[in-house]
Amino acid sequence: MRQNPRTRKTVGLLALVAGSMITMATMVAPASAVAAPVARPATSSAASSDITAASQTDIAETSGTCTSHWKWSVSYNILDIGGSSKVEWTSNSCGYKIQERSWCSLGDGSGNWETSGVVVSTGLWDGSSCPAYEFITRGEVRFDHGSGWGTYKTFWSR
Repeated sequence: MRQNPRTRKTVGLLALVAGSMITMATMVAPASAVAAPVARPATSSAASSDITAASQTDIAETSGTCTSHWKWSVSYNILDIGGSSKVEWTSNSCGYKIQERSWCSLGDGSGNWETSGVVVSTGLWDGSSCPAYEFITRGEVRFDHGSGWGTYKTFWSR
């Protein structure tokens, strides 16, 4: 079967244009668009394809002879946007108060604290979250054992 020379030229030209466009796209694409995903810290585990979460259960908080137990949880997007942390009493026979705060970073070292409410009851989570243009890098907690608030202590960081 004989091919039309015009068809052969058109097909050849289309192949040349397509190849050039692929080459141009490869040269123009930023390295971040084709780079492999960044590994997450060992303290976290994947909860789904796009959310990473870390948590700790049954941490003792003792003052004098009384002990209560609490736990924390942190979650953040794999794209480093937003994120949140929260705390809960698992037992609080001592009547302690707990409060959490999250450090929300702008990526250049600056940022701000977002703070939860005060929790006294068991089984009640409260926490704080970072806006979408910031990302969580640290969670801290403080306690009131009945004589005023103690200083914040870090329970999670990345």
